[in-house]
Amino acid sequence: MTPFHGGFGLLNFSGVKKTAFFAFQFLNRLGKLELKNSDARSWVCRDENSGAQILLWDLTHPTGGKIADNVYVRQPHPAADKGAVEIKLAGMPPGKYELQLRRVGCHHNDACTAYLEMGAPAQLTRAQENSLRDAGRGGPESSSPVEINSTGVFAGTVPLRENEAVLLNLVPIRAR
Repeated sequence: MTPFHGGFGLLNFSGVKKTAFFAFQFLNRLGKLELKNSDARSWVCRDENSGAQILLWDLTHPTGGKIADNVYVRQPHPAADKGAVEIKLAGMPPGKYELQLRRVGCHHNDACTAYLEMGAPAQLTRAQENSLRDAGRGGPESSSPVEINSTGVFAGTVPLRENEAVLLNLVPIRAR
């Protein structure tokens, strides 16, 4: 059995997180209150601390069904740019927030592509395992301060690529 043999699960047998791990983690980070949203490829939620979470994704069949999935996934494939997604969220309490951006997709929390790019060895060395763990750390890609004024509107853009999921988390910064 190879490190990414195609079996199901969120971790490989060495404990390396697969991209599906992060998809479920993103879902778990959503607040309990789902907000009205007209985009079918996103969810917008609010948590009990007045924070907001925006989960958006692209799902593109990369081969149009012309190549079998089990053949396609054995090669690295760069993800095509899908452009910038405009985000406008109204009704936010005015104040200071930390905007955290997390992403999962090709080369973002993607140990499988890193594995393929190292030649898909049948057995991993300890250094290779550590490298794959580093490829899927899961931390925020970026974190920046945001101030929402009295209009209560947060607006921005996020670049998106094929078969990628992005989680934006607006975390209120409480005065200390």
